[in-house]
Amino acid sequence: MVAGYSRKVCDVEIRQLCMEDLDDVMVLQQENYAPELLEGREVFESIIRYQAQFCRAIVHAESIVGYLFAHLHARDGPPPALAVALHEQSFPSDGLVFIHDACISKKFQGRGLLRLMLSTIDQREGMACVAVQGAEVVWKKLGFLAVRSAGDCGYGDGSLLMIRDSPRVEEEGVLLSDAQRPLSRPIAVRS
Repeated sequence: MVAGYSRKVCDVEIRQLCMEDLDDVMVLQQENYAPELLEGREVFESIIRYQAQFCRAIVHAESIVGYLFAHLHARDGPPPALAVALHEQSFPSDGLVFIHDACISKKFQGRGLLRLMLSTIDQREGMACVAVQGAEVVWKKLGFLAVRSAGDCGYGDGSLLMIRDSPRVEEEGVLLSDAQRPLSRPIAVRS
């Protein structure tokens, strides 16, 4: 059993990623990214080691069919370089949540699972990501806005740094993130 967040929705479970998931993550990454965008296992290990509370797995029939690696990042800092392992000092104590990598198996795409994974994370001061391989269309649908090119950080031509402000809402005088806010209705995922 993995410690941390876990939620069952239809035929999948969304839970916190752990080191034991990395073999499946590496296969899924290789199936979905161009070779120049692949990151080594040590990059993912470093994120889980220091920021596991921001990482999620989508599990179907005991197999990882999607994942999200995220970590705290300075709001005004450049995106982390591609394929470089991060160290404990790389992570600020607060800031926005940087989505380092998100991938969902083609068979499970179009079911709202990325939106669902994002909703389970404390989003602090907002979120940022680098859109690659034309994924800016997906991120725009999730409320992210393009800020600048990210090609200078190793993500390749056409990559874009994108940011979304925090979805915090005022409820009885307290700001709550999606992860803290009680569900007002069940989340449905198409099967």
